[in-house]
Amino acid sequence: ALVRGIQFIVFAVAKVMIIGVIIELLAQKNEISHDTIKSDPAQKVGIISLIIAFVFAASFAWANFNSYINYDRQNVKIVAHRGGHKNAVENSLESIDEAKKAGAQALETDIKMTADGEFVIFHDLTLRRMAGINRRITDMTLAEIRQVELKQGDNRARIPTLEEFIHKAQKNQLDLFLELKVEGSNRREFLRKYLAKAKKIGALKYRTMAIGEDIAREFKRMSPKTRVGSVIPFQLGKFDLASKLDFFAIEDFSYDQAVATEALLADKEVFVWTVNDYDRILKYMRTPNSGVITDEPNEVSTLKNN
Repeated sequence: ALVRGIQFIVFAVAKVMIIGVIIELLAQKNEISHDTIKSDPAQKVGIISLIIAFVFAASFAWANFNSYINYDRQNVKIVAHRGGHKNAVENSLESIDEAKKAGAQALETDIKMTADGEFVIFHDLTLRRMAGINRRITDMTLAEIRQVELKQGDNRARIPTLEEFIHKAQKNQLDLFLELKVEGSNRREFLRKYLAKAKKIGALKYRTMAIGEDIAREFKRMSPKTRVGSVIPFQLGKFDLASKLDFFAIEDFSYDQAVATEALLADKEVFVWTVNDYDRILKYMRTPNSGVITDEPNEVSTLKNN
């Protein structure tokens, strides 16, 4: 970012210097003397135009400097929200293939702990929406969960384990954003067991996040080398840049360009969710952020590359 900033300043200064040289050459030839200005309206218009150009160039450089040093469209990571689920069930193994086809670079997914201490990929509090069953993942064993068929539109799928999901994502060469869905009062047990499992299967290399900075901070203390972030559904004000968290995933409504720029300059990543409509996607292709979490990875990929 610093190198790009220096390049931008040099470019802007060069433009201003060129205008200055033009004015100086005119002055040396006595083509902009006061008498000439008074007697030649056309010359007066030309000088005023040069001054306007000078002011415009300087204003343009100043107004765009922050965006230039922080924003690079090609560095905006495309993160498929719960995988690609246009033609697959969300958070399923099939959704990984769909995300890859749509041009995603990474997947955002949700991790829950079963009644017998295993970890599976699922978002909702209960199975009602996806399977018509009014039961919680946290109250079921892995063996019971294996029998559940998920339905979304015309698509069907099983609930994958964390290990299965990671293996499939690695096969597709996709990065992961792992959200820890900690429920109830079992936070300490969840984090302890998850850390042991994540170490075993190589999941600690992926960005890991949770709603609530207290959970994220606790996991960061447990695993200092893991990139850990906070999921923020609503925010007024700035990020806590003094924390040891590595990134923030903020809801689109709460995004603030100045706040995001400040975080990026402090070496904190800022991801925005859930960005789906064309105008919002276009906005985040033009403003400082580290990536967008979206249900429309194909749309984001198209805008990013064009």
